Amino acid sequence: MEASLKDKLSLIRAERGLTLRKAAKLTGVSKETLNDLERGRRKPHLHTLHKIARGYGVAVETLAGGAGQIDDAGDQDDQDYRVASELEELSEEALEKLISYYRKKFAFLDEHWAREGWEEDNPLRRSVELLFGRLEGDAQLALLRKKTEQKEAASSPLSPGAPAGAPAHKINGNTEKDLAETKLEAG
Repeated sequence: MEASLKDKLSLIRAERGLTLRKAAKLTGVSKETLNDLERGRRKPHLHTLHKIARGYGVAVETLAGGAGQIDDAGDQDDQDYRVASELEELSEEALEKLISYYRKKFAFLDEHWAREGWEEDNPLRRSVELLFGRLEGDAQLALLRKKTEQKEAASSPLSPGAPAGAPAHKINGNTEKDLAETKLEAG
């Protein structure tokens, strides 16, 4: 009997010694989606299966040997992951501009809807409001992550911009300064 898709995915990842996080980076599929696929909680969309196969360096047929192992409905998690990944690559300035753009466009649409007499519970209006809210929220989250990473890097004791009084990095009980002084004395 041929192994199921979930077993094949788990086996391939284990053979390569990959964590879910590393597998997600390698394939471009979120670790949550990979986890759900490996546990058999969902079937992958064909596009997702292609990404996994390409990332693992195997043929799609190797993964999906049996019928009924692929979902044709689409995979929202993978789309969300791609958007989040692309947002993470933007600079702080670009993210701030994007957030401002979303707010201006939404304000324009809101005024337009008011002029046209659209009710707030209009399904189309509600869908667009949710979309803009999500886009702005994703951009704000990416900006917050970027600022947090920069703050953590700046306060790192190994960082050249570390604040005075930051704990020195120790090697075998000696600080970097002690080691540098020892090298100078020896030289």
